[in-house]
Amino acid sequence: MRFACCVPHCGRTTRRAVEPPDNVWICSVHWREVPRAWKAVKRRARAALRRRPDDPGARRRYLRLSRRVTRLAVERGLGLS
Repeated sequence: MRFACCVPHCGRTTRRAVEPPDNVWICSVHWREVPRAWKAVKRRARAALRRRPDDPGARRRYLRLSRRVTRLAVERGLGLS
């Protein structure tokens, strides 16, 4: 099974399974368009979630940031921002 990039009409896919809590994949082309500061914030939130997997606050924060980064990638991929 292949997983497609979350940006519409991208066409890039990966063979690697997309694991929860993400459930989305951003290809390298569109990942480069996400601002560095947002990548760092998401990376720190994911590290906090790995340290405390049972903490619902850490999970909510990571999911919220993940959705925001995905939205940024889609907007920039479509040329909306």
